[in-house]
Amino acid sequence: MRTFSGNSFGLVLVLISLLTVFGLTLTEVFSFDIFWQLQSGKYMWETGSILRQDTFSLASEVGRIEHCWLHDVVVYLVWKLGGYPGISFLKAGLVTLTAALLMMAARIRGASWWAILAVAPWALLQTRGGWQERPQLWTFLGVALFLYLYAKARTSNLKFLWFLVPVTLLWANLHGGAVLAFPLFLAFFVGELLHFGVNRNERSAKGLYLLLAVSAVAGAAACLTPYGAHLFDILPKASSLGASSGVVDQVYNQDWRNTDLSGWPNLKWSLVGIPVLFLLNWRSIRWAELCVWGGLAIMSLKLERHQPIYFFALVALLPPYLTLLGERLSRIKENAGLQFALRLRPLAAIAVTITLCWVTASSSFGFFGFFEPGLRSFRYPDKAASFVLEQQLPGNLFNSYEWGGFLMWRLFPDYKVFFDGRQISRALFQDGLDVSYGKANWQEVFARHAVKTAVILPLSTDNGGRFGVVNVLRDSPDWALVYAEASTLVFVKRSEVSASWLLEYERPNTMVDDVVFELAGLFLEESPARYRAHWELAKINYSRELYREAFVETHTYLSAIPLDRQLKAAQNLYRSLYPIYGKELDEL
Repeated sequence: MRTFSGNSFGLVLVLISLLTVFGLTLTEVFSFDIFWQLQSGKYMWETGSILRQDTFSLASEVGRIEHCWLHDVVVYLVWKLGGYPGISFLKAGLVTLTAALLMMAARIRGASWWAILAVAPWALLQTRGGWQERPQLWTFLGVALFLYLYAKARTSNLKFLWFLVPVTLLWANLHGGAVLAFPLFLAFFVGELLHFGVNRNERSAKGLYLLLAVSAVAGAAACLTPYGAHLFDILPKASSLGASSGVVDQVYNQDWRNTDLSGWPNLKWSLVGIPVLFLLNWRSIRWAELCVWGGLAIMSLKLERHQPIYFFALVALLPPYLTLLGERLSRIKENAGLQFALRLRPLAAIAVTITLCWVTASSSFGFFGFFEPGLRSFRYPDKAASFVLEQQLPGNLFNSYEWGGFLMWRLFPDYKVFFDGRQISRALFQDGLDVSYGKANWQEVFARHAVKTAVILPLSTDNGGRFGVVNVLRDSPDWALVYAEASTLVFVKRSEVSASWLLEYERPNTMVDDVVFELAGLFLEESPARYRAHWELAKINYSRELYREAFVETHTYLSAIPLDRQLKAAQNLYRSLYPIYGKELDEL
């Protein structure tokens, strides 16, 4: 495959696109999972032992395989050296290195810079849902290294395949996503087998034998973890992990949900357009690349969490075929219009890239920021954790699910959390959900787990709705609100603290609405998709006799949610206020 352009201007634009990706990923720490990973890394680094139980929660006797143990240690050491900005730089570096390796893989396969420019910025921005401080970043990098090293082996020296062994070894200790290494080996092998069937040359035969040898050694290397061959326990179940996680887990782990194509138009159109591109270049198809694309496409159709991997891979897979198509079109000499259009392809690539990136990046910029390292502090109960420690509030704790990791990072070993983002005990997880939703058995759950203090995030980070536990604790005569600031509410059981202490620290229940109101505004600034926050604002405005504001927020809420899911209370409030404020809204 030949290149039609080595234009240095194209290379400069590709480098600018990489710098843009770096800026868009050099953002504040906002993942909830990062903190249980920090605590796990700290524990392993300081004790020199590997986690084998759920050490930091009330289910501490439950067994635990920390498949990302090395990531935990790395991220803890990065934090020790550079604090939260260091973690931001680690995230940006891993995503940008992944992008660069994929571009290099495309270039090795003969792609022009213009073809890379036409695909990479758009495809990379589709991965923005994966730009979090989580060990999945190592899986993105692992896939990129596999595609890069396979491209090097295929185009220059087959011995590059041996580098896949240390890559697999490190990947298996950094993230359980290393299970993907073996489907990739299979895709490479099937591709080489098909290639050998067509060409039957000595190099193809050598490639087949070498792939088998490398796969076997890499498989052995993947067992060199503190947990042995756990990847091979996961491998047979990998295709059904989303379903096996169950409806309960998917309440919070939304990326385990099955993919709904109506909500992912870019995925849908890519699944239609890419086969057309392959067909237009069918004489030059690399069968392994087709197998990789097909496998990742199937994965993306099964689970939302696989989509970033799919779009990352497109950066390496598509540009060579766009380049080939451009070369074929350039050989049609008799069509002057076509030749003129082909001469404009650099400008067209730039225009398309800028347009797609502007549309896609605008939402990313608003949510993630740009060159903003550090910690998104309002998302975490930092001051509340200090309050719990300073006042030595009675344990055990109940905590909001999202905050389990942060609280174990701040409070262990003085306190163990109730549940968190990698909860192993399904029974405890269900208990946590029952309490969070304010179900009738909440007092029985608290009694069974001896809960005496509750640290609560009042609104869901998913849709912005209020958790039921806020209202049941506020209204219970047995519980007192003792902390209400920023995004956090802390309640304590009255019988567990002295009357004099309560006299000093108890807060009026009206402060619950103050915290909810402030947090709803912050959540909507981050993401307008948290539509139920509008309803929370509407209710509070109405209680404060701000009727016009209540009407506007109710209208926004009802406009954002399907009719069959709308709350009757919201519909009734809207109808009652419409005669007064509806005309003003209609005029607007």
